[in-house]
Amino acid sequence: LRAELHQLVDQCAAAAGVTANRLLTVGPVVDEILSQAERLDASLLVFGSRGAGFLRSLLPGTTASKLVRQARQPVLIVRTPARADYR
Repeated sequence: LRAELHQLVDQCAAAAGVTANRLLTVGPVVDEILSQAERLDASLLVFGSRGAGFLRSLLPGTTASKLVRQARQPVLIVRTPARADYR
């Protein structure tokens, strides 16, 4: 699993032309994301939403909705690849 995670992160970072960190933790998803965001002093959380649709991902109880409510940083929820750079 760790090797697959490293490969996926490396591929995504190379495609986007950015540097990415890899981290595998165990625990409640939202708590772990927020804890690491604080530790890294993240200025933005980018969260992928797939499957059910953007609005459905924001329903109470979903990981995305919990992140939006609890994060100190702005949260960008991405459903499809961007057609142009974000401003």
